[in-house]
Amino acid sequence: MNTAHHHAAAPAAEIRRHPRQPVLLSGAFLMLLSCVTLAADPPIKLNGPMVAGGRIVARQVSADGRTVVYVADQDVDDIFEMYSVPIGGGVPTRLNPPLVNGGDVRTDFRITPDGRTVVYLADQNANGVDELFSVPIGGGTAIKLNKPIPSAGGLFSFDVSPDGARVVYTGEQDRDGVGELYSVSVNGGTVTKLNRAMPSGGNILNRRFITPDSRRVVYWADQDTDNVNEIYSVPIEGGTVTKLNAPLPAGGDIGTFGFGLSPDGSRVIYTGEQTTNNVIELYSVPIAGGMPSKLNGPLVSGGAVTSFQVSPDSTRVVYRADQETNDLSELYSVPIGGGSATKLSDPGFGALFYFAISADSSTVVYQSDVDIDELFSVAIDGGLVTRLIAPPSLTDEVSFFALSNNGSRVVYTTRSLAGPGASVNGDSPPDNGLFSVPIHGGAAVPLAVGFATGSGVKEFAVSPNSHLVAYAADQDFVGVIELYQVPISGGTREKLSAPMVSGGDVSDARFSPDSSAVVYRADQDTDETLELYSVATGEPSDFLFANGFE
Repeated sequence: MNTAHHHAAAPAAEIRRHPRQPVLLSGAFLMLLSCVTLAADPPIKLNGPMVAGGRIVARQVSADGRTVVYVADQDVDDIFEMYSVPIGGGVPTRLNPPLVNGGDVRTDFRITPDGRTVVYLADQNANGVDELFSVPIGGGTAIKLNKPIPSAGGLFSFDVSPDGARVVYTGEQDRDGVGELYSVSVNGGTVTKLNRAMPSGGNILNRRFITPDSRRVVYWADQDTDNVNEIYSVPIEGGTVTKLNAPLPAGGDIGTFGFGLSPDGSRVIYTGEQTTNNVIELYSVPIAGGMPSKLNGPLVSGGAVTSFQVSPDSTRVVYRADQETNDLSELYSVPIGGGSATKLSDPGFGALFYFAISADSSTVVYQSDVDIDELFSVAIDGGLVTRLIAPPSLTDEVSFFALSNNGSRVVYTTRSLAGPGASVNGDSPPDNGLFSVPIHGGAAVPLAVGFATGSGVKEFAVSPNSHLVAYAADQDFVGVIELYQVPISGGTREKLSAPMVSGGDVSDARFSPDSSAVVYRADQDTDETLELYSVATGEPSDFLFANGFE
């Protein structure tokens, strides 16, 4: 993947950092920067008093939007523990019990979908031995979920089932040096090994999926032959393991460019060298096993399928491949069970880079390079390709894009190919324009433009309800990253963050699931001390914030 110049579609609800690159735009847009108001209610600091050197290193918002869980060395420098706090503010509760000397809570934790329980990894009882625990989100007794660990063993990663009832994890639990797959109730109890016996050198790899109905686990392993990676399906509470891919040719491997589940959980889509060694193709197979179907068309010599997405309605797979011309990536759509593949990208619009499927499964938006990077949309089963933005000048191009959850609009940033280099902070130049356009074409609306040289948009996110765009930018003070929001179809922008201490910046931000708040990290009050804040967006909320807003 070429990360130097092209960037994938963004997750809609979370601001993510991406390479910073500028764009030169008409001075006619400079007046837009004055249309900024302050948020009606100030941000609330969520963490407790921070020890010198302390910082927030991870945070998540519960699915019900009521609670924020975070990991920080809040009480003792470099001892990372886990806390929960109401999203509207309050006294944080430490969730882990006292840690062994040298112990820490890891940043990769999960909140169950019902918002009641947090599952986390920590070397809580023995320094250097990561184990798995669950604890009520409001505080209480932490329960160890795994069996005893060998002296040199430890756990690697885990997932919580969509129904919140079980935890599936990998680790060296039974034998040192052999990673295997296990399942246990989120409340503790009997631990069940899910994989079959491993050959010498075999391991479960850290990529797996739990079906939406929480009944099966699909995992990736060299379970039958060392160094031959294949995919398997097994009931989540244990039972017969089914290999999903067909027999492989000598040297063949599965999962080279990923595998995944259809959103309805009925099928597994995977890439691999199933037919010919060193030829990566795309396949679909029922979740419980059966005959795999090849999805791509015949590949030119040297061609390969390099990425794919399944439509939200689970009817089609959209994939990228140099199927017809070696080294020219194009976009195709095919029924999920197999059939004729339809080319979606217009061959006159150059090489394809990234793409996303609308939430209603009707439309594909993709980024393609003609002379410069542009955005296009097309029906998922093929048809007329629509250029989403009027051809910009040859010094401007699309940098990054995201779709609204309701599938109506595309939000994107632009950058300049001929502008200045680094930002005022000395890092990569930022994107200097943020826009929104209807997904089927129409006038693009500027959301944030007219930045000073070397400043611009660092990241953005679309709210889950598709009403707002939040973005981080040095819009008012060059070199000072602050947080803003603007209606997705354009209008008055609000500054969400409070004034920054000298040297302070917003680091990252995330919408709450109901879009009523944004939770962000910033060294807002003390330079180089990342703390956690929440601020109301003005969208409806079911809960009361500490400063009185709902």
